[in-house]
Amino acid sequence: MSCQSGRFFAGLFLGISLLLCFVSPTFAVNSYSTALKGGESASYTLYYKSYVLGSQMQILGVSGTRVTANFQGYPQFGIMIGTIQLDIFSGQTNSSISSLFFAVGSGLNTGDPIFDNYPVSITAQRSYTCGAGGQTRQQVYTRFPSSDQSQSVQISWDQSTGLMCNYQANYVSNNTVALGLILAGTSVWGSSSSALDPFVYGQVLPSLFGLVLVVLVLFVYFRRRKRRGGRSRTKQQT
Repeated sequence: MSCQSGRFFAGLFLGISLLLCFVSPTFAVNSYSTALKGGESASYTLYYKSYVLGSQMQILGVSGTRVTANFQGYPQFGIMIGTIQLDIFSGQTNSSISSLFFAVGSGLNTGDPIFDNYPVSITAQRSYTCGAGGQTRQQVYTRFPSSDQSQSVQISWDQSTGLMCNYQANYVSNNTVALGLILAGTSVWGSSSSALDPFVYGQVLPSLFGLVLVVLVLFVYFRRRKRRGGRSRTKQQT
């Protein structure tokens, strides 16, 4: 009786072990599935050197774990984005900006590699606004050095969809922004209005103040010049 019980439990254990061997790879693939769909779009505010402009990202198609997107509206020299293919399972991309991961697998948590067997993992998750007109979204974050070690990259993604909320690459030498992308709105969760994430608030605010200051200085300058011109014409007439 005990011998038969031993054989039963040994067979049961072997069966469970074989089942886990077959199921485990499936779990790994599912953990890097994407919720993005072809035709969806997202608008970003792009920061590059002295440029501040809007960039529209369109999801051209999704095939398995490979997502193809096109970025429009960017400086015509110095940086080229255009059409990017990104495999959210392996992290392979054809982008000239190798760290511009515009999407990751949906549902990642703190400690999960951002891609399968990738050396960079999710370091934190927080609830912040991510585009969507101030709608609070649960986001996951990470930070890592660029491939040439000259820049420090930090990215946040919407946890449920894997869509990139913010991208920021800083020069290590002086901590200035090399390239920044802030999600302004998206059709992925049904919004096209904008909101600013506190994750990049400290970096963006000085730039905005700088732009406002330049506009005010130019306004005062031309106003004074106009007044002086009017006074000169008045004196000539008298």
